[in-house]
Amino acid sequence: MEKKDLTVIIPVYNEEESLPIFLENISKFKEEYNILFVDDASKDKSKHMIEEAGFNVLSHPYNKGYGAALKTGIRNSETEFIIIMDSDMQHDPDYIIEFINNYKWYDIVIGEITKSSYFPFFRRPGKFFLNVLASYSAGFKIKDINSGFRMFKKEDTLRYLEILPNGFSFTTTQTLLYIKGGYSLKYIPLKAFKRKGSSTVKVRDGINTTFLILKTLVLYSPMKFFLPVSIFLFLIGSGELVWEYNLFNKFQFSTSALLLYLSSLLVFMSGMISEQISQLKRIGNN
Repeated sequence: MEKKDLTVIIPVYNEEESLPIFLENISKFKEEYNILFVDDASKDKSKHMIEEAGFNVLSHPYNKGYGAALKTGIRNSETEFIIIMDSDMQHDPDYIIEFINNYKWYDIVIGEITKSSYFPFFRRPGKFFLNVLASYSAGFKIKDINSGFRMFKKEDTLRYLEILPNGFSFTTTQTLLYIKGGYSLKYIPLKAFKRKGSSTVKVRDGINTTFLILKTLVLYSPMKFFLPVSIFLFLIGSGELVWEYNLFNKFQFSTSALLLYLSSLLVFMSGMISEQISQLKRIGNN
């Protein structure tokens, strides 16, 4: 792959602690591929350090978010292929070669953090939950829902650019949209290291990602959301009847049991209607 074919986009926000090592490591690819940094209005010396190292850098006038920085890079790239990665030293730039070598038969290649990688223990349950929820939503085993190291075609992502979020959910949304869009996806294992500097990822980002996955689930596979809720309400209502039978030795519909059964029916019917709307929308888009 030649320089005219590939751009490596690197979003940056207050990364002066990690940049000296990262800039040294990424320099080996400077002549082979286009390296484009996007500074999201850093308050430290990040932008100055990148310019001093001789790299191209685009700057936001104010902080817009991780996803917005990637959008800026994608819009301003002039190559067919794009690799995105972080500058916090969690990922080794040498993996760029692995992405290129594995891309041939796929539409998107994503780095999967291996078990030997450094990953904060308190974040592991949350990531596991998100991967399971996203896999259920997509109907595809997702090994790493929000990996920030990936390769794809510019034109494929441009189709979704307006609906991709400006925050940390950019990569999560992109993964789900590619799977739902029928694109071919491949994971390659990579070892992640402890980041340099403090992380800007907050608990609310995990919560936002959860709601995003649920929203995608309702949008593309409504019955996968509505049916479990309907069954749950039905079982609770049935449990109410059993409890009342044991209490009064006869079956009788209480107000609460009746409401639970009606709620179960309404949720189920809502799912059926949403499923039809979703299918009609997909037919219309095709």
